[in-house]
Amino acid sequence: MTRPYAEALRKPLVRTVRFVRRLRNFLTLTKLKLKGCSVDWSATVHPSAVFERSGGAISIGANTDVDRGAIIRAMGGAIHIGSDCNVNAYSFLSGGGGLYIADHVMIASHVSIYASNHVFADTTVTMNKQGLSMERIDIERDVWVGTGVRILDGVVVATGSVLAAGAVITKSTNPHSINGGVPARQIGTRLADGSAGQVAAVAVATEAGVSGD
Repeated sequence: MTRPYAEALRKPLVRTVRFVRRLRNFLTLTKLKLKGCSVDWSATVHPSAVFERSGGAISIGANTDVDRGAIIRAMGGAIHIGSDCNVNAYSFLSGGGGLYIADHVMIASHVSIYASNHVFADTTVTMNKQGLSMERIDIERDVWVGTGVRILDGVVVATGSVLAAGAVITKSTNPHSINGGVPARQIGTRLADGSAGQVAAVAVATEAGVSGD
């Protein structure tokens, strides 16, 4: 096959693939809207992503991407995901006591966010009979949540925070902080001045194992 002929075939093929993807996304968003979810038409949602209101509410902002296998389950609470966010593959978001995610938040793959927790204080009653605590989680703008992070109920992830891969977030973070470990603690900051400070912040995050888009 000559190069000009191959190029002539490639262009309509690319256009067809783009059209099919746009059509698939339109049908996915239409289905979500029919289920009662509030989703901006500019959002991109993979058809394998699972949205379950379960008596609650789910809203997705403009230009936000939800990747394959992600599960967003309101569980009677409200989940809001702002604009220009990413929820990558196989992450689990549970609404329970309420989950608010502001704009420009990156959530990597295999992240779990639980706005509820089991009560276990009474040793005379089995834990599965003690009910749940339901405390809201707030993730403020411009946050990077690394691969495999767990965020538990009742915390505020402050503006500009970085959560290193595998961290378990049990307490609220400081603005522009870098956090890692189990349970997580602050291991660095993004507030250093100049390019040298930026390099230092990246080095700390890399050492801690921050990962994910």
